[in-house]
Amino acid sequence: LKAKITLVTLATVLTLFVLAMIINTLIFYHEAKEFRNSEITSSFEFFLNQINHATNITEITGYDLARSGEILYTLKSSDRAKQKEIFEQYLIARVKNEKSILGGGIWYEPNRFNEKFMGPYALWENEKVKITWEFSETSYDFHKQPWYRLAIPQNWNPNKRRDKEYYRVAPYMDQLGDKQILYVTLSTLMYDRDGKVLGISTVDWTLEDLNKLLGQFDITKSSYTALIDLPNSKIIFYPDQKLIMQDKSSLKWTEKIKYDTLEKNKILKIEDEIIEGIEHDIYYTVTNSDYLLAAIINKKEAYAVIGGIVFRNVLLSVVTLALVGFFIFIVVDLSIKPLNKIITVLRGIASGKLDLKERIHIQSTDEFGELADTFNKMADKIESQNNEVKE
Repeated sequence: LKAKITLVTLATVLTLFVLAMIINTLIFYHEAKEFRNSEITSSFEFFLNQINHATNITEITGYDLARSGEILYTLKSSDRAKQKEIFEQYLIARVKNEKSILGGGIWYEPNRFNEKFMGPYALWENEKVKITWEFSETSYDFHKQPWYRLAIPQNWNPNKRRDKEYYRVAPYMDQLGDKQILYVTLSTLMYDRDGKVLGISTVDWTLEDLNKLLGQFDITKSSYTALIDLPNSKIIFYPDQKLIMQDKSSLKWTEKIKYDTLEKNKILKIEDEIIEGIEHDIYYTVTNSDYLLAAIINKKEAYAVIGGIVFRNVLLSVVTLALVGFFIFIVVDLSIKPLNKIITVLRGIASGKLDLKERIHIQSTDEFGELADTFNKMADKIESQNNEVKE
């Protein structure tokens, strides 16, 4: 009986405890994972905002240069020296305000200023802004340059507006100091008062600052980011330098992205992607300037803290269960002892090993004590009646 009661009690408590532990662990793991995902998303959004901010500056600068180029055209002077001075003063002042760009220029269609080439360019050099007219020469012929023809194609009707406000040239490698870095040129359209194509403004900038920023992504030890120029399908940032300027198809996970349904700044996720034999989650979105930004997260590292906490919780639960089981065993054992005494006496009397002079000694006021006291009184009465009969 003792074994059965102990077993049933322990089994019931164990079952309830295990169920409670499983439910609690599942709830905790789900909530902890959601919190971790939210943390990763927040970090990703920070880098997304920084990239949008950097590209927005170039677009705003390009727009300002274009609008100023239109105004300067309405103020054109027959005095070429004076005209150049006006351009120089404006460009130097404007480029000085934007240290994040390398330079900016205003480029007009042929003969808009009674000469074929009018293209002043301001650039940063030795922490100062200087003006150059070297690109307004026949030997360079900026009208044939890719950054110009991308915005204004060779046979474009000047009376017709272009489809876009600005065009971004595919990133290209060029020398800066003693190293090769990626450049981007943004060409913004200009129009005269009659709506005819007047020319373009350009803003040149480097991805060097963005690369430094993206290199700081450290949500986990081995996590990293990637940046892809979608219009040109080129990888422009990746930890493996060999992949820079390679087609995005070099990254197998890009094949799982549905590009025609992408929304700018909407964060999506590819789960359980195997890269070099390791499971990763990939967060990705499209920036305002049509760059695909992705964060590749080592899944094991990302949720290692949660796994550790779950393990400690399970260990604590097992220890607690063992202590509770031991406590229940002691309580059941103490509860069964009085019943064992009663059973021992009754069995002894029934087998003849004990006589009615035997008494049950239980010092308690519960049901077992009451049963023992009742038995003792009954034995006393039977013993008294037997003595009377003998007399």
